[in-house]
Amino acid sequence: MWNKVVKRNADLCKMSMWKNMLYVQNFYSFEEMCATHTHQLAVDMQLSLVAPLLVYLLFVSQGWGTLLLVTLQVIPIALRYNVNIKNNLSLLIYNGMRLNQSYLTANMTYILPSHQATPYMFGIGLGYLLHKNNNKIHIPKNLVYGGWLSAAYLIYLSFFSMSEVVSPEYQYDAVKMSLYYALSPIALSLALCWAILACATGHGGWLNSALCWRGLTIFSKISYSVYLSQFLVFFYNVGTTKTSQELNASTIYVSLFEFILVLLVSTIMTLLFDLPMQEVKNIIMDTKGH
Repeated sequence: MWNKVVKRNADLCKMSMWKNMLYVQNFYSFEEMCATHTHQLAVDMQLSLVAPLLVYLLFVSQGWGTLLLVTLQVIPIALRYNVNIKNNLSLLIYNGMRLNQSYLTANMTYILPSHQATPYMFGIGLGYLLHKNNNKIHIPKNLVYGGWLSAAYLIYLSFFSMSEVVSPEYQYDAVKMSLYYALSPIALSLALCWAILACATGHGGWLNSALCWRGLTIFSKISYSVYLSQFLVFFYNVGTTKTSQELNASTIYVSLFEFILVLLVSTIMTLLFDLPMQEVKNIIMDTKGH
């Protein structure tokens, strides 16, 4: 599998690595993209360019800023639904789904910032709310219970409302799939916003304690490198496998060897590149400040 998995991706990167360096790879064909998982980094980068303007408008004029924020929520919903239903796309994999349908879904909606802005806009709105009303938000006890129940239900809808797709007899329904794709990001974003708001206002309970665990702080230092390096490890392991392997309960979900290797590679990458470059940035910014 080496030539099919590793060499093909290496050849793609030789031709198109410059797109990744400029964070524009998501504007090109998904099947010809170098390191396809990095499309999310490009989307984040592009949306981060919009954020300062939006935050500035919110502080200058809360009314116009809120109107623009709501507009930027409605547009992605409409785009996702419209593109999905017109082209019979599917974000979820189901029995009988064609490979070109997956590529079409990626190219026409999944990797585009205009379609994936929903959680980002929710995050900006919540961040502005918390900053503007720091330590002033009071949530009644009844609303706290209602908020957690609603968040749990929204998460359930996000993950399981289309669970029928796992059935071998599933028949594609364009309207239902389009509605799910258009609305599920809103449901999950609302649930996550509530969790953040609850933790920030002292209603997080055990979840807040878990999120403050020092182990997560350490992992957050290498999370960027984990994201970049994991597929290198996966591709290498697939490319070097020469014989059939027995599948069992211990390997079906996660390979311990891969897990340890990803952590090791990520730690090395963080120490050699990520943290030093952050220090260089800090030095440059400090120099400019003086």
